[in-house]
Amino acid sequence: MKDLWSKGMNNAENAILCGTSAGGLATILNCDNFKSLLPENVKVKCVADAGFFINGKTISGTSDIQEMYRKIVNLHGSAKNLPSACTSVMEPSLCFFPENVVPYIQTPLFIINSIYDTWQIKNILIPEKLDPQHTWKDCKSNISGCTFSQRIIIQAFGVEFLKKFEGLPPCFTRGYFLTSCYSHGGILSLTYWFSASSPRLLNKVMFHLHYPYKV
Repeated sequence: MKDLWSKGMNNAENAILCGTSAGGLATILNCDNFKSLLPENVKVKCVADAGFFINGKTISGTSDIQEMYRKIVNLHGSAKNLPSACTSVMEPSLCFFPENVVPYIQTPLFIINSIYDTWQIKNILIPEKLDPQHTWKDCKSNISGCTFSQRIIIQAFGVEFLKKFEGLPPCFTRGYFLTSCYSHGGILSLTYWFSASSPRLLNKVMFHLHYPYKV
């Protein structure tokens, strides 16, 4: 930000913080902090693509992703850099999960995600160590390769994903574009925004739903 400030950011009237995947998560975690670095009169918004990683369980019922985040926080001393509004009420590693951070975000935020996010299916739901026989290999690489029972498990993950959003408090400065695509990220592709086959919500493509509140 200091570098951008010297290159004209100090004259900004509008600013958007955006990222995909890990960058999408970082966008959520740093959204309010980004706003605080800019003058009060600057209109600031955040767009997180494929960054809403949920605290989901594996096919064995364990919380591997939560344990991984706990180790990350301990290794890097991340607690001091996570949103304090969250870390003041719960264990810091839980504040890596957007479901626990989003309720505290004051800056306008737009979340783009698939409820069947492929990274989360492959790493949160079915990490490789739990599939030593590689029975999920074809399914994870292509949804058409899934058996009926495997699809049921993935569909249950999607239901759990949606429950995380249902648990978020309503907010007129927050919007979501959640698809059923078996994918991870999409905003870097122009076809995702403008194609006739672009994902649609209420018969509108993401471009028309972007920020459902006044700019």
